[in-house]
Amino acid sequence: MFIKKIIIENFKWYSWKQEIEFNYPSWGNNWLNFFIWENNTWKSTIFEAVNFIFSWIASWVNLNDLKNKQKLDKEIIIEIEIVWDLLNKLWAKYEKYIQKLEDDIELIKIWRSSKVYNINQWWKNLVEMNIKKLWVWNSESNQYENPTWFDSAFKQFFDIDFIWADTSPEEITKFWSTTIVWKLISRISEWFKDSQQYKDFEIKYNEVFNDEENGLKSKLKEIESITEWIFKEQFWEAKIHFHFDNLDVSSYFKNTRIKIDDGTKTFLDEKWSWMQRAVALTLLQVYVNLLPEREENRKPFYLFIDEPEICLHPKAQIKLIKALNKLSESQQIFLTTHSPYIFKETWWKLKKVNIFTKEREVIKIKNTAENFWLFWKYSPSWWEINYYAYNLPTVEFHNELYWYLEANKKNDLENLAKTKKYLDDRKLKGWETEWQINWLKVNKSLQEYIRHLIHHPENNHNEEYTNEELEKSINDMINLLETK
Repeated sequence: MFIKKIIIENFKWYSWKQEIEFNYPSWGNNWLNFFIWENNTWKSTIFEAVNFIFSWIASWVNLNDLKNKQKLDKEIIIEIEIVWDLLNKLWAKYEKYIQKLEDDIELIKIWRSSKVYNINQWWKNLVEMNIKKLWVWNSESNQYENPTWFDSAFKQFFDIDFIWADTSPEEITKFWSTTIVWKLISRISEWFKDSQQYKDFEIKYNEVFNDEENGLKSKLKEIESITEWIFKEQFWEAKIHFHFDNLDVSSYFKNTRIKIDDGTKTFLDEKWSWMQRAVALTLLQVYVNLLPEREENRKPFYLFIDEPEICLHPKAQIKLIKALNKLSESQQIFLTTHSPYIFKETWWKLKKVNIFTKEREVIKIKNTAENFWLFWKYSPSWWEINYYAYNLPTVEFHNELYWYLEANKKNDLENLAKTKKYLDDRKLKGWETEWQINWLKVNKSLQEYIRHLIHHPENNHNEEYTNEELEKSINDMINLLETK
């Protein structure tokens, strides 16, 4: 089970309809999804939309806080397609909502809207559909519906967790059942249940609590008798007994706190937020290292991490993304990032990369990984990533392109359009003579002109190139590679 596609409309900054396809293993790659670009391009809003559709919506939620500010009169629509590769018995009553695809894969479409609808569903008339309900597409009736208990039944099939760039400390460091730390620790501890030590503990637990003669249960017999008598007097006759179920191993972590000694011995919830976040990401790596090679029936674990590079130096970023790469072989992971370190470690496994661009308050998303190939097996270079992912033309990328073409396509490089009399359009220094001006006039390509200026900064006779010229020169060389 994995998320195939999301469609967003009128949600926060997305006033228009935006469709995003995700990486999934049927394409022969891993389950890692990247969202890259600069700040304020609303990458994290994609995560918020996923959280919106999977979360319980409280009645006190102000929908105007979630709608696009320019279209407060319009409805929010979030749709997600989920691909299913194993039909569980629980889904027998929901079979009409599952669409059959190729290779025995099933697909369901779930939907949440801020608008109230009244629909005819099955034998019922005018069933109200509202934002509190998770809707699912019925291809027979050709409409979205909310079958009985679908919301709770569906959410039993997966875990979904978010680590936000601005996550509050309590959302990371507490061992609540909804926090990432608790879920990671509880998953790691699952294997402890099979140990002899834990089995011996369960036996001892029952002796202490449930033994009729010497356990805590024996001390409660008087309370049981009094309860039975009052119950009989007021209601009807019944036997009432107390029983203590074995605690799940993960429940023991509810009273757990992490203590850290970094020169000052304190608990984690007393440390700075950057350390709390770093510990959560560290526990994630621990979980990956302890993960069995293959667990075919493992419950899907969707992980959304907003800017994992925060507070991590480059080496730590590389180690983290290597762990996430391993985890993505069996779990679907989504990342927003500004870091070339993180992207470079995994680009070759990706079918698509979501690159966000912003034009006059409108975000455009390019789904591609095809750009990162220029230097063949050496790609993507650091500067290649910066150029394609962050629109940053640099002299380093110019050098890489020039050297690569010089080594592999020298004739093509030399035949690039010449910059005829390149200096004619430039302001020449007043002290230069006519002879010097004629001598300075060149019949070279823009690429060669910029290269000489980069490598001979001591030459102050020629005018400096502009950023626009640097970008043009880079694009010319890229075009040359793309057309050959």
